[in-house]
Amino acid sequence: MTTVVLKEKAKSQVKVNFQNTLIVNSIRGRLGSNPEVKQFKSSNRKYVEFSIAQDNKYSGEKTNWIRVRVIETEKSQVAQTVNKNLTKGSLIELSNVSIEAQAWIDKASGEIKQQLVAAVFSHNQIDFLSIKK
Repeated sequence: MTTVVLKEKAKSQVKVNFQNTLIVNSIRGRLGSNPEVKQFKSSNRKYVEFSIAQDNKYSGEKTNWIRVRVIETEKSQVAQTVNKNLTKGSLIELSNVSIEAQAWIDKASGEIKQQLVAAVFSHNQIDFLSIKK
């Protein structure tokens, strides 16, 4: 467990505990938004970003949202494939991906916000279970 101290100018320090990064065997969910093509500021590498919803209707818990970044590499054009074939509502499964927990303080509300971010680098890590076009 890692303790992260978030600072905000007019407020006292807030400590947030979370696990930095972990490898997850399998995540299945539906796209909550259409993929957006973006580019890293430090390089010309492109990536596609979208959110997937993991429904927990059987356990009665609320839906988990995971931000997914599909990153282009020299060997893999997976981001282009995702952008071309997936839209909001498509069902996908991610395999053997690293998940990072991110936390920050919302400037408007002062609340602690957090999100999970998954990184995908190859076609082997993503399966298109249903495609909605």
